[in-house]
Amino acid sequence: MKPIARPVYLDLLRIHLPLPGWVSILHRVSGVLLFLAVPLGVWVLSRSLSDEAGFLRMLDWATRPPVNCCCCLRYGHSRIICVRVCDIWRSISTGA
Repeated sequence: MKPIARPVYLDLLRIHLPLPGWVSILHRVSGVLLFLAVPLGVWVLSRSLSDEAGFLRMLDWATRPPVNCCCCLRYGHSRIICVRVCDIWRSISTGA
């Protein structure tokens, strides 16, 4: 039997992935980013609960445009997911 020739190097920019392929890759990247953001969130929480000055520093930091933009994107993503899950639940419960 002749072995199947497999590519040695895959150039992801030349391969035309279907939409589920791109969604899978982006889902993994977002999971890694969320995993890396957990220590930052714990640090911010501990600083803000330490004393009033720490709370004011974290409040000042959270109102900066890049941080505010990231929070808005996260909130928007959560709202989209929530609406989609509610639509699925409604279609299941009504039998549609």
